[in-house]
Amino acid sequence: MKLDIINKQSILSFITLVLLSVLLGACSSVTEEKVEEKIDVNQGLDTIKSVESIPVVDSKVEVPKSYLYIIQIGAYSTFEKAKKFRGSIKNKINEEIFVSFDKRTSLYVVRLKPRDSRADAEEIRTKLRATKEFADAFILTIEI
Repeated sequence: MKLDIINKQSILSFITLVLLSVLLGACSSVTEEKVEEKIDVNQGLDTIKSVESIPVVDSKVEVPKSYLYIIQIGAYSTFEKAKKFRGSIKNKINEEIFVSFDKRTSLYVVRLKPRDSRADAEEIRTKLRATKEFADAFILTIEI
């Protein structure tokens, strides 16, 4: 009886060791794949050299940001309403007028063409706000 218990424990220990060996062997036998980079000589590149060090960038240099200024003159829940508004004001404003869907607000917005200068956009907005119909006109600033 004592021998049966010892034999069972020995067999269980042996099976455990075999399973551990298989698991550890599987984990350590993962091989790395080498990715070969193909160079198209026809693109005008003579040679490609590896970079030994990362180039230093002067942190004092700032890249100027570019902006567009868009005047919004209306926002509607349906495209039909926005299009109708655009049609009704088309002859009142000597500007290009666009209708587009704004995902952030889930509204169809009526906007004028973008301006490069804030002063130009403010001048147009001021003229528009002088009329009751465009009293709510505002400027969107978009970084490009």
